[in-house]
Amino acid sequence: SRHQAFALYDADDGILTLRLEVAPSTAGGVSFDVATPPNVEVLRGDGTRDEVFEARGIAEDLNLLLADVYFDAAPNFYGEASVQAFVEDEMPRCATNATDGCVRGVVGRADATLGIFVRKRNDP
Repeated sequence: SRHQAFALYDADDGILTLRLEVAPSTAGGVSFDVATPPNVEVLRGDGTRDEVFEARGIAEDLNLLLADVYFDAAPNFYGEASVQAFVEDEMPRCATNATDGCVRGVVGRADATLGIFVRKRNDP
């Protein structure tokens, strides 16, 4: 069984934008063992060895994808690589002249990096 490298939490259950980037781009990409949940909008990539994958949805749905994401090395690649996760939290939409405590401001952002080392192997 695999361990989950990334997970999301959002206190207001709003829409998040998740971007996964592999570096260097020659290393391979991220792939998923599951179909994209219907409530997730894929903005970039198709879930098969994507150097960059980007999607929007709520944390619960995005976590379904993250539970089955894996690094898919490019043929003949070996050495150091990384998968960086970037998340942006869209602030709630506020009504004009709202006085209900609606927060306005910069979108919340977070990021994390997972280091990977791919060993060279001899093909028979």
